[in-house]
Amino acid sequence: MAKRTTKKTTAKKPTKKRSMDAKPNAGDAAAAQALSIDYVPMDRIIGHERAIETIDAAIASGRLHHAWIFSGPSGIGKCTVAHAMAGVVLDPTTAAGLDGRIRPEQESDTQEKLRAGMCPDVHLVRKELARFCSEPSVRSSKQQNIAVDVVREFLLAPAQIRSAHAGSAMASSVYIIDEAELLQAPSQNAMLKLLEEPAPGVVLILVTSREDRLLPTIRSRCQRVAFSSLTDSQMNEWKDRFLNETGTPIAMTERQTLLDFAHGAPGLAKLAIETGLHNWVDTIEPVVKQIVSGITPIGFGNEAWSLIDDWAKSWEKSHAGASKDAANKQAFVYLLQIIGSQLSRMLTRSIDQHDARERCLGAIELLDEAQRQVASNVQIPLAMDTWAAKAAAGTLAAV
Repeated sequence: MAKRTTKKTTAKKPTKKRSMDAKPNAGDAAAAQALSIDYVPMDRIIGHERAIETIDAAIASGRLHHAWIFSGPSGIGKCTVAHAMAGVVLDPTTAAGLDGRIRPEQESDTQEKLRAGMCPDVHLVRKELARFCSEPSVRSSKQQNIAVDVVREFLLAPAQIRSAHAGSAMASSVYIIDEAELLQAPSQNAMLKLLEEPAPGVVLILVTSREDRLLPTIRSRCQRVAFSSLTDSQMNEWKDRFLNETGTPIAMTERQTLLDFAHGAPGLAKLAIETGLHNWVDTIEPVVKQIVSGITPIGFGNEAWSLIDDWAKSWEKSHAGASKDAANKQAFVYLLQIIGSQLSRMLTRSIDQHDARERCLGAIELLDEAQRQVASNVQIPLAMDTWAAKAAAGTLAAV
């Protein structure tokens, strides 16, 4: 009988799985994306002359206010100007030049750090920071607002720590709250003490497209600067600079479509290039032409939903913690903007054609009705099919 042997086995060490609740490393690529702004120095900002004059006057006075509200339409460059302002007030080399404007030396240590995205005294507070919050429930939540825990951890706590980098600069640290309209009441109330008793050297800039959503107690404690959309010539200047600096291949025939969609907002134009929104025109333009001709397009609701759904899925996939529902809603707004810009172009061409002109005007008005329907939980395909049928028939929008 053969001798039975016992095979010695080595117990496997259990593999340590990373918990879904584990806090991500704040130095990883996703964090860098959430915390970064492309730095453009003040003298290279395109447009916003009046806003910059207001900021320059405040800096020149030597009495820099500690809290600001930059308000205006989305994507027009408010956050870019806020970053440029930080570059002026944080730099010890900042001084009056021969032209009288107060600017830093272009090759200073601070400017080099800003260009590299490595300046430790510029802090961007936005909803995406939820992913890096110490509170697990905030990390697992969908990023639809700026949570009070994000405000406490990334604004209030560090603002109390005096920076060692201030030197002779006008400020020691600058906090930029992007999309400040997403601050709910508890988050805004948590900021009141900082506004009432500002930490030495701390400058706070709230960037918002909806100033009305900020509490009166917040607004009354801030110096407010209004921003407006860029002009056509300024948008063309921005487009040429962007395409030259990035080498982005955009066909000449698509460039005007891009500018029509952006409507004076470089941020929207950049978003369209990066996510392919401007390609939606290939689907939308034939539909608009049919409507202006009095023909009801068949199946446009499903085509519209396909564009929205694909874009939202891609956005959710590339932005950790993003809300698919919020992305759907935002994509629907972009859809209406593109339709509106196409109708406006058709209106210009149809100025001498009564029926076509009236259908263009009616279709533009009906876009508001479609938006109200979706806001009241009507499905997007149904809302857009209804819009297309009414617009082609020349039906007036409900009052």
